[in-house]
Amino acid sequence: MTSANIEQSLVMMTLSRPGSKAEYFHFSISTAAYDDLTITDSYRWATQDRISYLPATQYLGPGLTTIALKGIIYTQLNKNSYFLLDKLRNLAGKGEPFLLSAGTGKIQGLYLIESITDQQNFFFSDGLPRKISFTINLKQFGGVVCRQPITVKSQRQATSNYQSDNKRTNSNYKSGESNRKNTLSKQGNKEKSSTGRVGEKPPIGLHGSSSKKPALSRNLFTKKTRG
Repeated sequence: MTSANIEQSLVMMTLSRPGSKAEYFHFSISTAAYDDLTITDSYRWATQDRISYLPATQYLGPGLTTIALKGIIYTQLNKNSYFLLDKLRNLAGKGEPFLLSAGTGKIQGLYLIESITDQQNFFFSDGLPRKISFTINLKQFGGVVCRQPITVKSQRQATSNYQSDNKRTNSNYKSGESNRKNTLSKQGNKEKSSTGRVGEKPPIGLHGSSSKKPALSRNLFTKKTRG
């Protein structure tokens, strides 16, 4: 059995970034082995208060699963193991979900690295701790996987669609402005042909179209004056 197969057989759990073979972290006997694993499943219930009755509850579905790993790293066996938690912190700082798989080959799903806590004891003369106790909290990821290599094509398509929508919107806006200007111009020409001035409405007389009084009323007025 080769050394690589032996090392692989000692892996207890692995966190790996989807779509990348270089970014991963092994919890194994030879690196960071955990001796306590706690899995917490939650279930969501909504509560509504009611007058004179007990609060009403309604089941909303399952919640997010959390996993707590507790273990000890002995650096006197392998001094390079002191930097293992730093590697895990770098992965957590990427702000992306990781695929969690057990050493038995079972895929647990996508999980986030929520927190990393370590306690150091029994130091060497150079300050290197002999013992590092760690606690790592993982939380199930409930969103959509992002930034995978296969999404590059879809991102380009989305960018192209966005640019097309912008061009279509600008074209519609310019067409609407042109139609509005043409409408205003036609209205101005009609007003100018009736009054001689653009934007000036004709004066309203007794009959609504002329300021001159009708001849009949003027004759009646004249007869009354003469009499």
